[in-house]
This record gives sequence, structure tokens and C-alpha cells, in this order.
Amino acid sequence: MVLPFSAVIALLMEKYCECLTKREILTKLFEQVRELIDGCGESRYTIAKATGISQGQLSSFMAGKKGLGRESLERLLDQPGYEIYVEKKGKDR
Repeated sequence: MVLPFSAVIALLMEKYCECLTKREILTKLFEQVRELIDGCGESRYTIAKATGISQGQLSSFMAGKKGLGRESLERLLDQPGYEIYVEKKGKDR
């Protein structure tokens, strides 16, 4: 099931509302995106050119200094061919 970014955040907030804040959820998501980018085999220059995200913005994101907006995050994930989705884990799967 593929969901819009806002729906993913809403679902994560619902699931973890007692444990994590929206900021903490986004931080975890950004950490995972950084790992994907580091492991994709493309240079940051190539990724910046392909996504239209400036090298400075991408560099700040990768250094953990800044986050990204929804549109930039979606463009960034499209580059290595990833999508944001939520999968239910556990016994009820």
C-alpha cells in the first residue's frame, strides 16, 4: 500500500503518539533516507542534479543540520527508486 507522505506521518503519529513526537518520527525517517542515499552508489552531485535539490541543501540534509520539505523528500526518494509506505508488522500481519 503506497500512501502520500502526509498520510505516512499521520499513521506514524497515530501509532507512536504516546512514545514519539512528530519531530522524533521525522528524525527517524530522515536518518533512514540518509542511509539509503549513502548506499545508493550515486554521487551527491548527481543526486542534486537529478532531483533539482541544491547541493547546499542536500549537503545540509546529509550532515543532519537541516531536514527537507515533503516535495524535496519525495524527489530525493524517487531518484534511487524508493517510495514511502507503511507496513504493519507483528502478529496481525
